[in-house]
Amino acid sequence: MDLESVLGGLVLYKRSLRESETFMSLSKALVRTSKRLDLLVYENTPIADGEVEKIVCENLNIVYKYDASNPGLSEAHNAFFLIPVFFVLFFNSELILTYLGSG
Repeated sequence: MDLESVLGGLVLYKRSLRESETFMSLSKALVRTSKRLDLLVYENTPIADGEVEKIVCENLNIVYKYDASNPGLSEAHNAFFLIPVFFVLFFNSELILTYLGSG
């Protein structure tokens, strides 16, 4: 399966994207590949992280959605399924990913 048919979904709460272990490790893992991943960052924090839209990653296409009402994980997960892709990967902001491939 190619990553073009995959959407990564990351929910943030009271943590900036740059502080997210998941985002940092995913960025590093993808740098070792020639693959790109669409990543929907759904933020439920009372005050928005104003830096998200300034972050540029070579291997990530970041789409940012902010919802100060904090409707919970189910609302964020439902937002991921509104995007027509084959497969959705859900991440929490503390998950550390490791690239185990060659190259």
